Amino acid sequence: MTDPITLAPGIRISPVHTLRNCLRRIGSQPVCDQLLSCCKADDAQVSVDSEDYSHLRFAANGFTTSGRREDASASVTVWIGGKRGSASANDLDPASLRNAVEQAEQLARISPVDKEYMPTLGRQTYKPVSVKPGMLHTAA
Repeated sequence: MTDPITLAPGIRISPVHTLRNCLRRIGSQPVCDQLLSCCKADDAQVSVDSEDYSHLRFAANGFTTSGRREDASASVTVWIGGKRGSASANDLDPASLRNAVEQAEQLARISPVDKEYMPTLGRQTYKPVSVKPGMLHTAA
Protein backbone atom coordinates (compact mmCIF):
# COMPACT_ATOMS: atom_id res chain seq x y z
CA MET A 1 0.00 0.00 0.00
CA THR A 2 1.34 3.43 -0.90
CA ASP A 3 1.49 6.37 1.48
CA PRO A 4 -1.18 9.10 1.35
CA ILE A 5 -0.47 12.13 -0.83
CA THR A 6 -0.22 15.48 0.95
CA LEU A 7 -2.04 18.13 -1.07
CA ALA A 8 -1.56 20.93 1.44
CA PRO A 9 -0.68 21.13 5.14
CA GLY A 10 -3.24 18.99 6.93
CA ILE A 11 -4.86 17.73 3.70
CA ARG A 12 -3.88 14.18 2.78
CA ILE A 13 -5.56 11.87 0.30
CA SER A 14 -5.22 8.20 -0.46
CA PRO A 15 -3.65 7.51 -3.88
CA VAL A 16 -6.06 4.57 -4.29
CA HIS A 17 -9.29 6.52 -3.76
CA THR A 18 -8.19 10.04 -4.57
CA LEU A 19 -11.54 11.70 -5.06
CA ARG A 20 -14.61 10.65 -3.06
CA ASN A 21 -16.06 13.99 -4.31
CA CYS A 22 -15.02 16.36 -7.06
CA LEU A 23 -11.98 18.47 -6.28
CA ARG A 24 -12.64 21.92 -4.94
CA ARG A 25 -10.21 24.83 -4.82
CA ILE A 26 -8.59 23.46 -1.65
CA GLY A 27 -7.70 20.28 -3.54
CA SER A 28 -6.90 21.71 -6.96
CA GLN A 29 -4.80 24.74 -5.92
CA PRO A 30 -1.86 22.63 -4.62
CA VAL A 31 -1.89 20.60 -7.86
CA CYS A 32 -1.69 23.80 -9.92
CA ASP A 33 1.09 25.12 -7.68
CA GLN A 34 3.01 21.84 -8.06
CA LEU A 35 2.74 21.99 -11.86
CA LEU A 36 3.90 25.61 -11.99
CA SER A 37 6.78 24.99 -9.58
CA CYS A 38 8.17 22.25 -11.87
CA CYS A 39 7.94 24.44 -14.96
CA LYS A 40 11.09 25.99 -16.44
CA ALA A 41 9.40 27.35 -19.58
CA ASP A 42 8.96 31.00 -20.59
CA ASP A 43 5.19 30.81 -20.12
CA ALA A 44 2.76 28.20 -18.80
CA GLN A 45 -0.92 27.52 -18.35
CA VAL A 46 -2.25 24.76 -16.08
CA SER A 47 -5.67 23.35 -15.32
CA VAL A 48 -7.13 20.69 -13.04
CA ASP A 49 -10.38 18.89 -13.73
CA SER A 50 -12.35 16.31 -11.79
CA GLU A 51 -15.61 14.51 -12.34
CA ASP A 52 -17.97 12.30 -10.43
CA TYR A 53 -20.29 10.38 -12.75
CA SER A 54 -23.00 7.92 -11.73
CA HIS A 55 -25.59 5.98 -13.67
CA LEU A 56 -28.47 3.65 -12.85
CA ARG A 57 -30.28 1.57 -15.46
CA PHE A 58 -33.81 0.27 -15.11
CA ALA A 59 -35.45 -2.61 -16.98
CA ALA A 60 -38.47 -4.78 -16.20
CA ASN A 61 -39.42 -2.39 -13.41
CA GLY A 62 -36.15 -2.91 -11.52
CA PHE A 63 -32.51 -1.93 -11.34
CA THR A 64 -30.32 -3.82 -13.81
CA THR A 65 -26.97 -2.04 -13.66
CA SER A 66 -25.42 0.81 -11.80
CA GLY A 67 -22.01 2.33 -11.77
CA ARG A 68 -19.96 5.22 -10.60
CA ARG A 69 -16.81 6.79 -11.98
CA GLU A 70 -14.53 9.32 -10.34
CA ASP A 71 -11.66 10.86 -12.20
CA ALA A 72 -9.22 13.72 -11.87
CA SER A 73 -6.72 15.06 -14.36
CA ALA A 74 -4.28 17.90 -14.72
CA SER A 75 -3.00 19.48 -17.90
CA VAL A 76 -0.15 21.85 -18.62
CA THR A 77 0.64 23.90 -21.71
CA VAL A 78 4.03 25.58 -21.96
CA TRP A 79 5.67 27.96 -24.40
CA ILE A 80 9.42 28.04 -24.93
CA GLY A 81 10.66 30.62 -27.42
CA GLY A 82 7.16 30.90 -28.88
CA LYS A 83 6.90 27.12 -29.33
CA ARG A 84 4.01 25.31 -27.67
CA GLY A 85 3.86 21.92 -25.94
CA SER A 86 1.04 20.32 -23.94
CA ALA A 87 0.71 17.25 -21.75
CA SER A 88 -1.72 15.89 -19.20
CA ALA A 89 -1.78 13.41 -16.34
CA ASN A 90 -4.62 11.53 -14.72
CA ASP A 91 -2.55 10.67 -11.66
CA LEU A 92 -2.03 13.67 -9.38
CA ASP A 93 1.01 12.47 -7.45
CA PRO A 94 4.09 14.76 -7.61
CA ALA A 95 6.11 12.41 -9.85
CA SER A 96 3.32 12.20 -12.46
CA LEU A 97 2.84 15.96 -12.43
CA ARG A 98 6.59 16.51 -12.84
CA ASN A 99 6.63 14.04 -15.77
CA ALA A 100 3.74 15.89 -17.45
CA VAL A 101 5.62 19.21 -17.21
CA GLU A 102 8.82 17.63 -18.56
CA GLN A 103 6.92 16.05 -21.44
CA ALA A 104 5.21 19.36 -22.31
CA GLU A 105 8.59 21.13 -22.27
CA GLN A 106 10.17 18.48 -24.51
CA LEU A 107 7.30 18.79 -26.99
CA ALA A 108 7.61 22.59 -26.99
CA ARG A 109 11.31 22.39 -27.86
CA ILE A 110 10.66 20.28 -30.98
CA SER A 111 7.50 22.08 -32.12
CA PRO A 112 7.36 24.83 -34.73
CA VAL A 113 6.87 28.42 -33.57
CA ASP A 114 3.24 29.18 -32.74
CA LYS A 115 2.48 32.24 -34.89
CA GLU A 116 -0.65 33.00 -32.85
CA TYR A 117 1.08 32.90 -29.47
CA MET A 118 0.03 35.60 -27.01
CA PRO A 119 1.53 35.69 -23.51
CA THR A 120 -0.85 34.40 -20.86
CA LEU A 121 -2.26 36.68 -18.20
CA GLY A 122 -0.54 36.73 -14.84
CA ARG A 123 -1.97 35.12 -11.74
CA GLN A 124 -5.65 36.01 -11.33
CA THR A 125 -7.53 36.57 -8.08
CA TYR A 126 -11.21 35.64 -7.92
CA LYS A 127 -13.77 36.37 -5.24
CA PRO A 128 -15.11 33.29 -3.46
CA VAL A 129 -18.61 32.33 -4.54
CA SER A 130 -21.19 30.84 -2.23
CA VAL A 131 -24.52 29.48 -3.38
CA LYS A 132 -27.41 29.93 -0.98
CA PRO A 133 -30.37 27.54 -0.93
CA GLY A 134 -32.95 28.53 -3.53
CA MET A 135 -30.49 30.53 -5.68
CA LEU A 136 -30.19 27.88 -8.37
CA HIS A 137 -33.04 27.68 -10.83
CA THR A 138 -33.83 24.34 -12.42
CA ALA A 139 -35.95 24.01 -15.53
CA ALA A 140 -39.29 22.33 -14.99
